[in-house]
Amino acid sequence: MPINRTNKHLLFSIFIFLFLFLSASFVLALEVPLPGLGDDPTLPEYIIYFFKFGISVAGILALISFTIGAIGLINPNIEAHNDAKDRMKGAVLGLVLTLASFIIINTINPALTTPTFTPLPEVTIPTPPPQPGVYYYLNSDCSDENNSSGDNPSGGNNSGGDNPSAVIASPHTSSQDEIESPFKGNIKGVKIINDAENKLYYGVIFHKITGLENGGACSLPITDEGCQPVNIRASAADIFTLNENPGASGDGVTFYSEPYGWNTGARAGFFSVPDDVIILPYFPGNSYRMCFDYTNIDRPDSYKYMCTNSNCGYENRNINCSNTACETFQDCPGSIKIRGDYLVGLYSKDLLLQDYCQTFTQDVPNLNAQPMIASGAVILDKVYIIPTK
Repeated sequence: MPINRTNKHLLFSIFIFLFLFLSASFVLALEVPLPGLGDDPTLPEYIIYFFKFGISVAGILALISFTIGAIGLINPNIEAHNDAKDRMKGAVLGLVLTLASFIIINTINPALTTPTFTPLPEVTIPTPPPQPGVYYYLNSDCSDENNSSGDNPSGGNNSGGDNPSAVIASPHTSSQDEIESPFKGNIKGVKIINDAENKLYYGVIFHKITGLENGGACSLPITDEGCQPVNIRASAADIFTLNENPGASGDGVTFYSEPYGWNTGARAGFFSVPDDVIILPYFPGNSYRMCFDYTNIDRPDSYKYMCTNSNCGYENRNINCSNTACETFQDCPGSIKIRGDYLVGLYSKDLLLQDYCQTFTQDVPNLNAQPMIASGAVILDKVYIIPTK
C-alpha cells in the first residue's frame, strides 16, 4: 500500500499523540511510583531515569519507522518504494545520531549523563550579640520564652501576636520615672548586659513608687552582670552607667550636719568622700561610721560629741558631750554636696525590715525636707555612692 501525503499526516498525528502522552506520563511520574525508582527518588535520579527512557523511546520509534519503511518496500509503486527506503534510512540515521550524541556527551563529561547534585553547605546566620543595657523580665529566670504574665494588661513593648501578654525584653539605658506596661509592678527578674569593649557597665535601683524624686521601698543597687531576681513591685528605675575611671566622675561627695552645710554661716560638720575612695561598683557606707569633721568649725563640744554609744571614739573622754550630738551623718543628716556625676542613695529599714531609700544626682540643700527615712524608722542606715558617666 503506498504511503501518500494523507498517511504521512496520520503518522505525524500519531507521533504528536505519543509525545503528549509521554509528557503527561512524565508529570504523573512525579506523583506515581515508577518502576526502577526507589520510594523517594531524588531529582538527579529522575533526570537519569527519563534520560534513559527518552533514548529507549527514540530507539522504539526508530524501529517502528524502520519497520513501516520495510513494509513499504513490498509496494510495487516506485514512488512508494523510494519513500520506504528514505524512511528506513531516516530511522537508521536517527538511531545513529541518538546513540552518537549519547556517546559524545558521555565522553566529554560522564556527569552530564549521570548528574548528581551536591547539596549546598548549610549557611548559619550568626545571631547578633544582645545590645548592652538593663533588661526587664516577667519571670525570675530571665527567659524570653516564658516572658509572659497571664494577669497583665497588654501594651508597651507588646509583640505577643495572639497572646497579648507575651512581651520581648529590650534594653534600657536611662532612668525611668515610671516603668512602662506590662512591666510596671510585675518585674520578677532583671538582666544586665555590659559592653566591656566600649567600657559600658550598667546598674539599676528599682523603686516601688513612681517618680524618682520620692522616697519609698526599693532594691539595693544591682550591678552584677547576668540575671538577678527582683523582689519588689517596681514602678520606677534608676538606671546608670558606671564610671570605671577613678577621678573621672568628679571631686566626690560631701555630707553635712546642717542644711546648706557648705555655706560658711551654717557652721556644719562635714564628711567628705573623695572620688578615688569610691571604688567600683559603689561606695557602701554605714551612716553611723561617717564621723563629721569639725576642723575650724565653731561649734560647742556638746554639738560634736556623744556621751555614750560613740561611734567615733569620743566616749568617756573629758569633754562636754551630749547624747543628741551631731557626731555622725546618721545622727544629723543635714545636706549633701555632689561634686560631679554621682548617684547617692540613702537607705533605711521600714517596719517590715524592707529596704527603703531615696536617691539623688544633684545637691540636696535640706535633707530635713526630704522623705528619706522609712515610716517607723528613726535612723538612717546605709549610704551608697555610685560613680556614673
